[in-house]
Amino acid sequence: MKILIDLQALQSINKNRGIGRYSFGLAQAIAKNSKDHEIFYLLNNCFSENIDSLIFTLSEIIDRKNIIIFNSLNNISEINEDYSWRNRCASLRYQEKISDISPGMVHVSSFFDGIYDDSVVSLDNSFADYITSVTLYDLIPYIYRKQYFSDKSTLELYLNKINQLTNVDMLLAISESSRNDAIKIPEFSDKEIVNIYGDAERYFKKVEISDINSANLFQSLKIRSKFIMYTGGIDFRKNIEKLIKAYSILEKSVIKDFQLLIICEISQKDRDRLNKYCKASGLKENDVIFTGFISDENMIILYNLCQLFVFPSLHEGFGLPVLEAMRCGAPVIGSNKSSIPEIIDYKESLFDPESVSEISCLMNKALLDNQFREQLILNSEKQQSRFSWDKSAIKAIETFEYMYSKRSHSVLPNINLNNDKKKLAYISPLPPEKSGIADYSAEVLPEFKKYYDIILVTEISINIPELNEFETITTEKFKNDYSSFDRVLYHFGNSE
Repeated sequence: MKILIDLQALQSINKNRGIGRYSFGLAQAIAKNSKDHEIFYLLNNCFSENIDSLIFTLSEIIDRKNIIIFNSLNNISEINEDYSWRNRCASLRYQEKISDISPGMVHVSSFFDGIYDDSVVSLDNSFADYITSVTLYDLIPYIYRKQYFSDKSTLELYLNKINQLTNVDMLLAISESSRNDAIKIPEFSDKEIVNIYGDAERYFKKVEISDINSANLFQSLKIRSKFIMYTGGIDFRKNIEKLIKAYSILEKSVIKDFQLLIICEISQKDRDRLNKYCKASGLKENDVIFTGFISDENMIILYNLCQLFVFPSLHEGFGLPVLEAMRCGAPVIGSNKSSIPEIIDYKESLFDPESVSEISCLMNKALLDNQFREQLILNSEKQQSRFSWDKSAIKAIETFEYMYSKRSHSVLPNINLNNDKKKLAYISPLPPEKSGIADYSAEVLPEFKKYYDIILVTEISINIPELNEFETITTEKFKNDYSSFDRVLYHFGNSE
């Protein structure tokens, strides 16, 4: 089977986020575990800034000839209604390129791209015999639409994506929580939804950190010595305010010994807002540090050196930072909501993210109770081994094979040509009119006649033997008698 993986996720606005990492990890592992299947990657030529380096990287995984570039258009983001016609043209080019490959399976790594960037996601296999699949990260904007959509037009674009998703054959969820969220949507009730999980990059691991490396990083980030760590976003579901509040009610001696590092990209507006919140919570300057963006190299150092990793999110598709921290041997506590318990899987290390006192109490225990801390570290070691890209890829391929086999063995309906045929009006250019469609009609109509009682609607005199047996009527007669037809087929191109 030919398996085509759309990897625009490595080019879009998500390329440096968890979606980009997940897409690359899974695509790489599918190629590694492909057995006799032929793997293709699809890229978009409009993202020219990184396409050469991306092709070079992907060429180390699969043969260069299997990296397919389709010629799209720029300025096609769905948020701008003026671009809708360009978006449609790009979608047709996308479908054309897929048809050229004739895959048995098409998997899209990031289906919700294209609203704000030039990604093209338009799965329509109505006229092709391939199965469609999409990675389902989460449905958080659907669940919390009031918090995520301030204007009606953006909400409509997102809901349109949800509607398009109902046409896909199957969804590969990244957690059982995401799978359950999808099952609850009535429109997905007939979909094959499979949880395949995921993995963190293998360079997140326990390492020896030199005093020089740690001293330089600590100095640049204004870290005093010991620290509690969180990384992720700062939108409402990440629950940062409650984390700060929980930290602020720890004993003063604990706050003095352990700073709180909040690691993520942050705008100046959010930095000012959260610094103000820290001050209002009674915290001193540099008790809480907002680091901004941190490279993976430095993230590994911080994961390895933190005294505690806390993840208070209200809702996650997977919760990748939790697994990264576990890989680096950090003691981890987290929210008991959505997918986070699936990764941590240790009841004693979970808290209600809505309860400031519960978060604070568990933080305090993890920092001061050495026996409990050792249990957390042991749990990290046990849990991190459960996840692997190979396991996820094998599950994905097995699902592809199952769906492909199911499609291949489906029984097509038998057409009884002896039954009474339905009456069809055929309205089209016809010979001797100078139109390619006229010539095409002359070829297709004798075959089409096997299934319908066809009457040609035309004002001209047809003079070719292939069509002499067909009854003809004028346009005016058709207009007066159209209700007598079971079917009407309008067949036209760009001629007058």
